[in-house]
Amino acid sequence: MSRVDEIRAAISSSAKLGSIIRVMVLQIAEQVKAGDLDKADMCDIGFFARELIEQIEDTRKDIKAMKALVDKIACIKVMQETLQDPSKEQSMKGEFSSGRPHYKKIVTLPKKDSPEYQKMLDYFGVSEIGQKLGVASISWKRVCDFVSERAESGKTIPDFLPKVFDEFTVIHRRKQ
Repeated sequence: MSRVDEIRAAISSSAKLGSIIRVMVLQIAEQVKAGDLDKADMCDIGFFARELIEQIEDTRKDIKAMKALVDKIACIKVMQETLQDPSKEQSMKGEFSSGRPHYKKIVTLPKKDSPEYQKMLDYFGVSEIGQKLGVASISWKRVCDFVSERAESGKTIPDFLPKVFDEFTVIHRRKQ
């Protein structure tokens, strides 16, 4: 069985398990509303619900990390192929989906009240009144977009940002 087949089977199993859990959750909620469960049962159900949430969260984090790694390596491969042959299309095609690499800059904003933060506010033209009243704020997402746009056009990145790094993702589309 290929890795693609394995992950497709896992999705199918996950969907079935999700359906079973949803039915169970609805049934428990109805029993609680009807007063059919005693405190001891509700205590244990609450405990095991917390355990289930932790397991699901851990699994979600593992899958997210694996996807980030796959996307990053896939983007790097597409970049390498494009550098070797600029006429090559910047996309990927699998049996079930197609993907397009997406690169952007991720930044860390300076700490508030630091000289770099003040420099950033001045750079973006946030007025002294807006700063003092706290009515003007900096959007992390917009700063990331701004830096990405500057990098794409070959312009310099402002020096007040403590950390700037590349994020590689793939925009996936299901094949018809």
